Amino acid sequence: MSLGQVELETLRGCRVGACGLKMTAEMITRLQREVDWSAPDWQRRAMTTYRRVLFDYVQGYQTKGPAALAVYEDRPEPLRLSDELASILKATPYIGQCIPELNRHLLGSSDTHLPNSEHFLYWSLEKFGYKPVVSITDVTICRVMQGSATSYVIASMQIYADHYFTGSLGLAAFVDKNRQRPGSDARLIYLNRSRVDLLQGFFSGLKRFFIKRRLLDGMDRYLRRVKERLEDENRSRKTA
Repeated sequence: MSLGQVELETLRGCRVGACGLKMTAEMITRLQREVDWSAPDWQRRAMTTYRRVLFDYVQGYQTKGPAALAVYEDRPEPLRLSDELASILKATPYIGQCIPELNRHLLGSSDTHLPNSEHFLYWSLEKFGYKPVVSITDVTICRVMQGSATSYVIASMQIYADHYFTGSLGLAAFVDKNRQRPGSDARLIYLNRSRVDLLQGFFSGLKRFFIKRRLLDGMDRYLRRVKERLEDENRSRKTA
């Protein structure tokens, strides 16, 4: 994972309550304390420390779950990521209604046991509008059996983003209603709920436009890829 020169310069000037990247007070303090900003190779040192800071954050999340989620203090008013994600889940009540175990898993510790499931985290670097976004995402994949139907649900919860996003949850569900004839009555559903802090500034409207377009394009590409893979698998099954 690498940051560009502009982002590294932003790191260099970060202070608690005044930073161009979303970070916790601990992250900002560590960067200022552990990096020798006067050294000739300060960019390399800053990048190495930034990676360590995010790695330690992920380890804390894996150990403590949502209790270790970031409290962003890049602005004078702190923002608790756990509150943002809890609010998103509250606005998505059908998760608790249809898959209560998954809802408890997302609200509880990241190592909460969820039957018939897989769990992993990944980082990504994407371009949204003006600035690249470094993010870390918690992914849970689970299988749900309800009557004659089998569902596969993928919940992607963003646990860190250095720009724009204050919380994001993606849900993908493949519902196969006829277990006796797989694929004969199936549905693929995708939902994304994201919160962004782009309501201020002269270019706020343009920023929202870029973010919205990027999210919609991402949904379209995601669904097309899944559709193609399912169709390829179905053709392979028929020829086997």
